[in-house]
Amino acid sequence: MDVMIVDGDAALRGLLADALQEFGMTVSAFAGADEALSSPDFLPPRLLVCESAGEGAIDGVTLATLALRRWQGLRVIYLQADDAPPSWAAREIGGHVLRSCEHILHKPFRLREFLAAVLAALSAPAA
Repeated sequence: MDVMIVDGDAALRGLLADALQEFGMTVSAFAGADEALSSPDFLPPRLLVCESAGEGAIDGVTLATLALRRWQGLRVIYLQADDAPPSWAAREIGGHVLRSCEHILHKPFRLREFLAAVLAALSAPAA
């Protein structure tokens, strides 16, 4: 699998999945970390795209931390909803210092910004 999307916003999740599939990528999409972890389709992706906060018992940062321990070579893009200026170079989320394979994309973003972030993440060094 190329990309796993975990986001509580069904419309956004569908839009992002459709865009990636148009580029020929295989995508699985889940509403939350709990759903993703319990799914039989929870296969190792090359890239995890998730909300930094997320809903449910497990937030996006915790999900990514677990996934990075489990799957070598994984890259992560956190979708962060806040009023900070968009920055691909931001290196921290709520005290969690990001590794070179983790990046932040601030909401709202344009679809072309998302696609550029995905391509950059997939070409960046892995964990």
